[in-house]
Amino acid sequence: MSAWLSAFVVTQLAEAPVYAASQRPGRAWPAALGWGLLPSALTHPVLWATWGWWPPSLDPFTQVLWAESLVVAVEGVVWSRVHGRSLAWGLRVSLLANGLSVLVGEALRALVGWP
Repeated sequence: MSAWLSAFVVTQLAEAPVYAASQRPGRAWPAALGWGLLPSALTHPVLWATWGWWPPSLDPFTQVLWAESLVVAVEGVVWSRVHGRSLAWGLRVSLLANGLSVLVGEALRALVGWP
């Protein structure tokens, strides 16, 4: 499995349930989960396609910090607009989803070397 696809699977497994759970009550779970796949499906390919554009003088931690900050911002805007909620709400949900995704990805990498 390619590195991009592996990371995308982990991202979706971690983030989609957070996004799905953040939606208003009453939405059927399959629909909520489908919508929950949207934010990272939009940002993940762009992030990977532009990864080499970061200045080489930045250490890997700083590169990830900047990249994840941009992703949180974009996903937060998208999520707040899709749901007609405040930008602050969208950013909080996005920060939670992306924070969990980074933690899960790094834990898997440390424990089993994947993704």
